[in-house]
Amino acid sequence: MVDTFMLALFRRHRVRIMLLKMDIRCTSIRVSPEEAKLIATKEYPDILTRVAQWIIPRLKKHVEVVKTEPFYCRFYYGIAVLSVYRGKQKRSIKMAAVMPTTINMVNTMVGIPQFTDISVPENQIAKDVYTVEEARDKLSDFLKKKGYKKLRAFPRVEFDSLSTVYKPFYHCLCQYKGKTFSRVVDAEIGERNYLLDIQYKNLRF
Repeated sequence: MVDTFMLALFRRHRVRIMLLKMDIRCTSIRVSPEEAKLIATKEYPDILTRVAQWIIPRLKKHVEVVKTEPFYCRFYYGIAVLSVYRGKQKRSIKMAAVMPTTINMVNTMVGIPQFTDISVPENQIAKDVYTVEEARDKLSDFLKKKGYKKLRAFPRVEFDSLSTVYKPFYHCLCQYKGKTFSRVVDAEIGERNYLLDIQYKNLRF
């Protein structure tokens, strides 16, 4: 009787958790789960491997996708003015950079992301690791190094804006010869994210 009651309570609690939603500002989702599966199974062998597979067809790697689940990571993106002074002359350029809140990785950004407001289950959203203050420092350091190449001096970095947006992904649980592993597909641009392939196991939801 107690076991039946606890099981019913667990199921009710689980359903409640699954129904919890969060409103987020997200970049466009242009890839369906079925398309993500196809992308995840594609292999890009080197020339020698392709030759070997042509000679011995059984060497071809056939990856199977066991399960596909969407998830979302938040990104900080900053637009900044980089300035250097030479005597009384000031030279400035504008640059932008982006960084996920979950991984210590900064990249340059071209253009402003297009986004829509959507509602998604909370358990599909990766938890932040880096705060906005930490992100500002990392973005600033990155832009200083990039700015040096253009301005031939380490510039002063002043942010015009520092905002956040969520980016959609698919986690594809794959299997090959009895072994399971993760592959992550960017749901906006339809490409594998090889860094998240490795880092996915460290994400918390």
